[in-house]
Amino acid sequence: MNKVFSVILRIVMMLSFLGIILFVSIAILNNQNISYEAYNYIYNEKSKVQVEAFTELVDANVDLDLSGSDDPNVTLISNCLNQTSLGIDYFLDYLAFEDELSKGEQNNLISQFNSFVNYFNKSRTSLNKYLEVYKLAVEQFGESAIVQYLYEVKLIFIEDYLNCYKSAQILFESLVDCAKNYTFNNCNFTYHDLTFILKFTLAKASINEVFVKNVLPNSSSLVSSFYYYSTVGYLKYSDSQLLTNEDFGDFVMGLNSLNIYRLFSDYDNYINSLSSDFKVIAQETKDFFNINLSKGN
Repeated sequence: MNKVFSVILRIVMMLSFLGIILFVSIAILNNQNISYEAYNYIYNEKSKVQVEAFTELVDANVDLDLSGSDDPNVTLISNCLNQTSLGIDYFLDYLAFEDELSKGEQNNLISQFNSFVNYFNKSRTSLNKYLEVYKLAVEQFGESAIVQYLYEVKLIFIEDYLNCYKSAQILFESLVDCAKNYTFNNCNFTYHDLTFILKFTLAKASINEVFVKNVLPNSSSLVSSFYYYSTVGYLKYSDSQLLTNEDFGDFVMGLNSLNIYRLFSDYDNYINSLSSDFKVIAQETKDFFNINLSKGN
């Protein structure tokens, strides 16, 4: 009897052990799926969103008026959206290595991406409406009523386009935070990483200056800096120079230790809020950018 009971007990223990292994295996697989859920979703879906092709279509067709001249406000949004989209692609790659994100964090990233796609699609719809009304305005030789309607339709498009950019901005900032907190574990970014963050920062500051402070793009030094740095300025230095160029090394350290957005968008107030040591770092960081990475240098 004892022998039978012993055999049964061993079978029960074995089944329990196998059950534990199965449970743990399923849990690990589920966690793996959760860990890379946002990456897989955003990576696959973003490939269907042709940001660069859309911005090219916008720049080629949305004019300042019926004369056919480019609208600098629209051009600025296009450039900012393009740079932010490139930044999303770059930091999304880091997400592939971040296996500690919670389900909530994954869902938040997916939700932010879906919001971007919704605004992107809304922008496409309002662009089509603008093109339709623009064609009517040309056919009617610029009659005042249709021109006024075209102006109103264009304002709607610009609002949708701006919201599209802002939604991409939110997603980019979240991906940077994920990389900072998980992949880099609060260590410093490389200069290559920082080029995307700096381009994004200048874009964000430029949008705020033009659409909130109502500064004309052609009159804005921020916009000029953004255009220059995002096209050729960021290529002037690389991580290989960190050990051979002390000033450049200090610049990269400065960017890692400061609030980059406030450094470029709210410099005077930001400087005044800092301790004496960080005030010097901020001044030297901004000076390095102005001397070496801004337009004309």
